[in-house]
Amino acid sequence: MGVPMSQITSTMGTFMGSSYVNDFNFNNRSYRVYVQADEQFRRNAGDLREYYVRSNAGQMVPLDNLVALSRPRGRR
Repeated sequence: MGVPMSQITSTMGTFMGSSYVNDFNFNNRSYRVYVQADEQFRRNAGDLREYYVRSNAGQMVPLDNLVALSRPRGRR
């Protein structure tokens, strides 16, 4: 599908964790800007079905087309 593994892990890291974007100044204060999915969209692994990743061709591909979720045996 033309999506490098590094793009998948970067996208998952940003949505489920966060990624630093830049700093900006406002009213003589500096603020750091981080990007992440809102809490309600990163509560459980099933939320990965709602994420998209950009392919090398520039198209948005649903992440659930590229990864499979499974529960470890013996865990609930």
